[in-house]
Amino acid sequence: MKKLLIVLAVMAVMMTLLTVSINAEDLVISKDHIESITPAGIEGGQRGDVYQMFDGNINCAGGWYPGNCWAGPTGSTATVIFIDEYKINSVVFYGWSNWNGFSVTFYDAEGTETAKYFNGGYQVMDGSPTDLEISDIKAKTMVVKTESAKGIGNMSFTEFVINATHEHNYSKVQSVISEATCSLPGSAVYECVCGLTETKEIPATGEHSDPVETVIFRDGFGKPGFKGTVCKTCDTQDVVVEEIGALFNLLGYSVCTFGDHGIQLGVGINYDNMAKYTELTGNAIQFGTVVASRNTLAEGNPILIGESGLEAVNDKILMKDLTNSEYLLINSKLTFDSSFDDTQLILAVYVCIGDAIHYLGEGTTYNVVTVSYNELANPS
Repeated sequence: MKKLLIVLAVMAVMMTLLTVSINAEDLVISKDHIESITPAGIEGGQRGDVYQMFDGNINCAGGWYPGNCWAGPTGSTATVIFIDEYKINSVVFYGWSNWNGFSVTFYDAEGTETAKYFNGGYQVMDGSPTDLEISDIKAKTMVVKTESAKGIGNMSFTEFVINATHEHNYSKVQSVISEATCSLPGSAVYECVCGLTETKEIPATGEHSDPVETVIFRDGFGKPGFKGTVCKTCDTQDVVVEEIGALFNLLGYSVCTFGDHGIQLGVGINYDNMAKYTELTGNAIQFGTVVASRNTLAEGNPILIGESGLEAVNDKILMKDLTNSEYLLINSKLTFDSSFDDTQLILAVYVCIGDAIHYLGEGTTYNVVTVSYNELANPS
């Protein structure tokens, strides 16, 4: 089972590395979506600013060499590299031309041509749009070229309106909120190339380290434990050296349904197993009973370790040390009239080892579990 869990953990990490979180967003490509354009300025007799082809301004289309465009002599090119590979849904072009030629070519992230528009006799002088009839392609690079021009401004590129879909891929870690351990996940802020961020979980690494030799009761003190080598961080990846029987026999709760109502907890004590535990660890075990109403302790646990040892949190909590009683069975019983049938009650055996206090009821817990008569008498 442990080997299977390790494999599944590693697979989860690999899947997270491949894609942390992906969702799509429809957009119109603007200057914010462009990584670079070559040339970046005016070269070889070109005019205007290449970035103006993506500034959203179509008002000056239809005029010969307006101020908000890019233009160049025959053979001039502008290579546009987007910040990410986009799915192109449509491309509409605005410009000015009197029987000149131009082309627009798209390439995907691998450099493969995915679409090309060519018009050797383009004539639009009234600012009307031209649909390049390009859709459903992937594009990381776009090359705009003046194929022919009777003068520098005779083929003017005013605006490209490119409707695209961007798949956000939050795969880059911007900052780590909490580190993942071998068994516990962490969290981090992941960033898409477009600048958006998303907080996601970092899966547990599954990489166990720092083995230590200790005594572990994986399933609580009511089940067998063992001495062995475990991961220091998460207490897993066990190498069992010697088994230790259960320290206590948890008989659970029972209720009295006649006369005064009552709840009883039964716990058997295995002194030989406790002696073996103390021999292996050097830690003595203290135990006893604790009884209270949750009404007298709104939250938290009923016992703490004070300067003189274990003590109740307040004087409304009854606790009795049974460490040296030599009883083989503890029957802790609380009786009351029916008006208290819904009252949440603390009825447990406490076990203190070192600086850790455990509570025994149906199982072993660090935080005391309350019970009520009606819950036990009428289980759902």
